[in-house]
Amino acid sequence: MSLNAEQHQQPQPAEEVIDLRKYFSVINRSKWRILLLATLIAILSAFIVLNMKQVFSAKATLLIEAQQAKAVKIEEVYGMNSAQQEYYLTQFEILKSRTIAETVITRLKLAEHPDYAPKESITDIIKGWLPFLPSANNEEKTAEQLGLERREKLLAKFIENLTVEPVRKTQLVNIYFESHDPKLAADVANAIGETYIDSQLEAKMGITQKANTWLGGRLGELRQRLDDSEKAMQEFRLREGLIDVAGVRSLGSQELERLGVELTAARSKKAQVDSFIRVIAQYGKNNVDKLESLPEITAHPSVQNVKKEVVTAERKVSELSKTYGPKHPKLLAVKSELATVQENLREQIRKLIAGIENESQTEGQNLASLEAEMARAKGQYQDVSGKEAEYQRLQREVETNRQLFDTFMSRQKETEVAGNFDSAIARFTDRAISATEPIKPKRKLIVILAFVAALGFGVVVAFVMESLNDTIKTTQDVETVLQQRSLGIIPKLMEKKTLSEFNRTFFDTENRPFSEAVRSIRTSLALLALDRPLQLLVVTSSVPEEGKSTVSSNLSFAFAQLESVLLIDADM
Repeated sequence: MSLNAEQHQQPQPAEEVIDLRKYFSVINRSKWRILLLATLIAILSAFIVLNMKQVFSAKATLLIEAQQAKAVKIEEVYGMNSAQQEYYLTQFEILKSRTIAETVITRLKLAEHPDYAPKESITDIIKGWLPFLPSANNEEKTAEQLGLERREKLLAKFIENLTVEPVRKTQLVNIYFESHDPKLAADVANAIGETYIDSQLEAKMGITQKANTWLGGRLGELRQRLDDSEKAMQEFRLREGLIDVAGVRSLGSQELERLGVELTAARSKKAQVDSFIRVIAQYGKNNVDKLESLPEITAHPSVQNVKKEVVTAERKVSELSKTYGPKHPKLLAVKSELATVQENLREQIRKLIAGIENESQTEGQNLASLEAEMARAKGQYQDVSGKEAEYQRLQREVETNRQLFDTFMSRQKETEVAGNFDSAIARFTDRAISATEPIKPKRKLIVILAFVAALGFGVVVAFVMESLNDTIKTTQDVETVLQQRSLGIIPKLMEKKTLSEFNRTFFDTENRPFSEAVRSIRTSLALLALDRPLQLLVVTSSVPEEGKSTVSSNLSFAFAQLESVLLIDADM
């Protein structure tokens, strides 16, 4: 039922706010049903858990050796590097391998144990009840196929119950096995460790024997190759007449170095002489006056001595010319001496030029001789170098063959010694013993978790039911869903009265809360009429007999205390 004012303006929808009280009220209304659901589920879980078979776990601990005890060092033959992390990871995977599992299953005869005996599947049971159902396979399986299938199921179940767990930063590894039989769990855990140790010893012995056989077969071939290479090197030395190849090569190198120095000096001297001859040819051999000014000529000792005589004679002529006349015998004698000395100077210069030309020819012949000697020495050196290279190649082949032969001989001796030395790759630090307490099922924990989960499920169901319930139950629902302002709440009258008595409850002194609620609605309507007075009010409801007559009549009595009211019954 609602009250509408003709002039009432609808308020704008308020911003949505999370109201925790609303959620708590939903849980509070459904709390007994939620608790009942959780209790029933906990009881059912306890019944199921009590009928579950207990599972026991046994633990055996192995120490995997990083460096196994060896009679000799033959890691190269085995191809293992136990210093690497991959080595331990490989051993852990071997412990979980199919081969180890199959060996343990056969050794302990687990196929005959009740825990691993083949059980009839649900499909087979249904087919037994309803034999007319068609078979899933068109063709019947053979006995071999059925046996293989049972074997695979047994192996899968075995591996499922096995756990290999390495201990961090150690060489230890824990082997866990779970079973309904505590003794069987301990026996299997110990058997896995023993089988692993035996399999590694067998593999090691097998590799040793194969390596020994292979090395022995290769030694004969390597010995023959070594003999052939030594014979070839000796024949080469005899054929080429080599005694000390390194000494001959050193002498050749020294001779080349000496000839190189002499050849450089000869070329430099020949270049100087040729340069001087070109200057002489430019000036002319007979032009003594110009040639006399050349530094190469003036610097020659014989020319310098003659020049000193020329200077002395010229000084005498100059001194006597100041005293005597040009016809004086003394002056004429000095002039004759000066002419003689000057002619001697020219003769010395001509001889010097002729000597330089002869020297050029001599230097040319010497240079040609040195170049021929250098070419001959180079040829001899190259020949010796070629022989040395061939000799070194033969020598390297001999050394390589000898190293291979020595290595294979050493490995064969090692494998022969190690063939009879049994060194375990791992050992037990703790053997598994029969467990006294099961590891699962954890009955108390399961029941508690089931109870908690049921509580959560019940709460979720309560919220889902609440969200599916679209009825209006509170004044907040009115404002949220209908987007109308709530004028007030009138309490429900529980007494058995007539309609006329209900319509006059406003004057009943025993129902003062009802009267106050009606006055509160009257006040809310009066506040709405502050701007524009209300002249018409309509009282209606969503379903029949919801209290329209009671509300309209009592509200009319409330307004009648303030002003005149006309009440119209318009229920169609």
